[in-house]
Amino acid sequence: MAAKPFLILQDIDVRKATEADSSRTTTIAKMTIPPIRFKTSTRSAGGGVMDVEYSQDKLQPIEPAFSVHGFDQDMMPGLRERWTFAAALRNRKTGGAVPFRATIEGVIVEWTPDEADPSQFNGCNALLKEVTHFEMTIDGVEYWYVDEDERVLRRMGVDLMASRRAALGA
Repeated sequence: MAAKPFLILQDIDVRKATEADSSRTTTIAKMTIPPIRFKTSTRSAGGGVMDVEYSQDKLQPIEPAFSVHGFDQDMMPGLRERWTFAAALRNRKTGGAVPFRATIEGVIVEWTPDEADPSQFNGCNALLKEVTHFEMTIDGVEYWYVDEDERVLRRMGVDLMASRRAALGA
């Protein structure tokens, strides 16, 4: 069996998904792709010998973040926006460029400037919460598609909620 490709992060960008000219490739310092964690429920049986954490087909809140060098007025808190987190990955074996995309809709709830002095200003950090839409692809392959309003949770193209929506008649 062939080994999975080793993909190396080379370039990143965070931009408003609805504004083509909002690229931050020259000011972006870092972006945090949020962890995807399923919720669990603990069951502790009265006569049992241990607690069991049962996985639910629901996600814990998704909280992406990014940092830029300098000030960026688009990072001001309070507005719901759809953002594109993009990266250029390099396949170590082939040398080819591999696109990464995450489309995230949420609200910037925290804006934090770095500590600085007059001779140095590092940048500002933004944290998104109230994320209601998240989709992630690598080289065009869908890894995740989550939409709160649509009640869709897909992992590698498999809809984990389809049978539940069908059972509800929705």
